[in-house]
Amino acid sequence: MKNTIQILEYSACSNKQAMIKLKYSGNSDLRVVFGIKNMISEYDFDLISVRDIAYHTLVKLKKELAVLGYIMYIHPEFKSQKDKYRYTCLSALFIKKEINFEQIFGDEQFETIYRYNSGKLDLAGNEIIYKTGHAPCVDDSRPGLSKQIKRKEDYLSAEVEFQNKYRNVLALSSGDFNGAGDADCYCQELYEKFCFEDLIHEKTYEEQRLDHCYISPAMKESNNINVTAEVLDDYYMQLTDHKMIKIVMSTD
Repeated sequence: MKNTIQILEYSACSNKQAMIKLKYSGNSDLRVVFGIKNMISEYDFDLISVRDIAYHTLVKLKKELAVLGYIMYIHPEFKSQKDKYRYTCLSALFIKKEINFEQIFGDEQFETIYRYNSGKLDLAGNEIIYKTGHAPCVDDSRPGLSKQIKRKEDYLSAEVEFQNKYRNVLALSSGDFNGAGDADCYCQELYEKFCFEDLIHEKTYEEQRLDHCYISPAMKESNNINVTAEVLDDYYMQLTDHKMIKIVMSTD
């Protein structure tokens, strides 16, 4: 029975504009596979959350990590999506076979439904509600500002619901929250409604605090479960555009 689960939050950086900033030049599929396999080799992660990954890259990563004993989880409706190779999967999970995980989803309907993954993890007999996702960004320089804001409001409202629903159980929500740590970003009134506590207070993308790890009040007060989160600089702006987050959940 596992008494420690190590989680990696990783941005695959499949957006063409974002990739321009990277010092890496070469095949994008190989970049993602190389970076994640190196992190597994160094830290032996049990669960890897990958954001913003092109579907063709996801297919190759799935094969590579299956050999290492990982099972892939994506939103069930993505599998039936036509022309999948044209899309970017905004949230994919790779979990070791020995980790007990039950994938769950709510009834949220975003402009894209593939922005998050969630489920139940077993840690030494303790049920952990785990969620990881990628909140929409708002770019003033792009057309359709009101539509962008509405998309972000829908996502964050669902996150507020999630945190309120699971505040009294062992729960964790992590990922790219696109502005939770910056007062100038849109939708601050929704970030302020979060009832989980943030464990990350560092800049993770240029001068912005975009990536976070939130734990429920019950998780914080637990005498059985300890949670730590730290920012990793490995491969920042070389293989990935965001600094990574390493999360460790353990039992006393």
